[in-house]
Amino acid sequence: MRHLLLSASLTLAATFTPNTASAQCPGPNSATFSPYGATCAFFGQDSFLSGAYDATTCTMTLTHTSSLVCCNTFLVTNVILIGAQPITPGLPIPGFLVPGCEVAVVPFSDFQSTPAQTLVEFPVPASAIGLTLYFQGVNVYFTTIGFTNDFQTSNGLSATFS
Repeated sequence: MRHLLLSASLTLAATFTPNTASAQCPGPNSATFSPYGATCAFFGQDSFLSGAYDATTCTMTLTHTSSLVCCNTFLVTNVILIGAQPITPGLPIPGFLVPGCEVAVVPFSDFQSTPAQTLVEFPVPASAIGLTLYFQGVNVYFTTIGFTNDFQTSNGLSATFS
């Protein structure tokens, strides 16, 4: 009886132990991230977008920073533009507080998040192999003096999956 219980325990333990040798998901094996274009300063601070890819989970993580604010100005939302084509040179965004900001990607979609969310994870399907996508972060601020919405753009970021 003891041998039967021991055998059953070892079988159950082996069943629930992750097999790290075959932890690869069916998506791309790697991704290459390359920043391009300029950022624009808001209260003397730049916004940056960077990326990482985890091939074991087929997950891309984008990190988007925003500027610290002052003077009755509040970060309302973060937006990540997603596109299949860059814009070089970028298209200027009109802005009183943030002159010189440019859109650096032709967006076909976007992802909006709360101001506190700086990391965004996206699943990457196997069909992305050989594909290059372009991303850019946009921070939207509201200023109570003048009741204006102001935009700050990050650098552009290309991601090539292989």
